[in-house]
Amino acid sequence: MHISEVPQDDAGVLAGFKELTYARDDGGQYIPVPCAGWDPANIANHQEWERLDQEVAGIAAEVVAGRRSPLAYWMALMQMDVELLSDYTGLWKWRIRRHQRPEIFAHLPTALLERHAQVLGLDIDTLQRLPDPLILPSQRRDRQSRLTP
Repeated sequence: MHISEVPQDDAGVLAGFKELTYARDDGGQYIPVPCAGWDPANIANHQEWERLDQEVAGIAAEVVAGRRSPLAYWMALMQMDVELLSDYTGLWKWRIRRHQRPEIFAHLPTALLERHAQVLGLDIDTLQRLPDPLILPSQRRDRQSRLTP
């Protein structure tokens, strides 16, 4: 694709940022070119963010119902699964799964809570509860940054 053909459709989920893509210049060389986005990618991204929002809201409902611990919500919000959190905390996967049970999570020692909180970029108090109002993935402006309480 030539630089003049790089799509500059609605920014979609990029919210004013540009995606880096490569296109050929007049000399036929590939060069980096900023791209505001293109409709098919924007539609797919919006659908995925909606799916993530529904997943996180569902987990939050399970936390409120007492079926899951707040750790499950924060993991989902940060898009971390058991295996990834296990890798970052150094805890076995079965322990991470166990910590998602509210009756176990309520009695975790401070050292374990601190390990989870540090990896998730939270303080212990924030880790132990749901935020009010609830934060969903699509609402986070800077998806790469840590959340502040």
